Amino acid sequence: MALLVLTSGCLSQITSESSNTGTEPTVELESTETASVNFLTVKDGTTTADITVEVNVGTNAFDAMLEAFGAENIVYKEYIGIGAFVTAINGVAIDAENYWALQVNAEHAQQGISAYTIEDDLEFKWTYTLLSDYEGTVESTDDVAEGGDGTTGDTGDGTTE
Repeated sequence: MALLVLTSGCLSQITSESSNTGTEPTVELESTETASVNFLTVKDGTTTADITVEVNVGTNAFDAMLEAFGAENIVYKEYIGIGAFVTAINGVAIDAENYWALQVNAEHAQQGISAYTIEDDLEFKWTYTLLSDYEGTVESTDDVAEGGDGTTGDTGDGTTE
C-alpha cells in the first residue's frame, strides 16, 4: 500500500511493509537536486555575456541556455539526429567567415550543446570565431551560413515548424 503526501511543495512517499512484519512505515523523500550552469559569450576577445542559472539535475543543456539568455535571443537550426546548431546569440549571427565555437569546462566541445545533460555544475563558453581558425574540416560554409539541408524547419526565431 502506498500513500502520497504533498506538503509545502515537497513530495513524500510513505510505504509500509507487509502488515504481518511488524515494521513501521518507511518514508522516502524525493529531493530535487540543482546545479549551477554558467554561460559565457566572447566576441573579439571581450566577454559579452556572463550568465549563471540554477537548473534541476537532468536538465538538457540547451534548455538551460534558452532559460539563461531567453529563447528570443537564441537562433538555431534543429538537425535530426544531431540536435540544435546555434546560429545566433544575442543578435550576433554566424556567417560565411564566423561561427560560434563551444567549450565545456574550458575544453573544446565534442558534441553539440543539446547532447549535454546537466549532472553537476558546468560552464559553457561560446566564442565567436573565424572559420579559418577552425582546426577540423569544413565541407561547406555556405550550408551553415545559409541554413543548408537536413533541418526540421527552423523558422528563424529559435522555434521549429
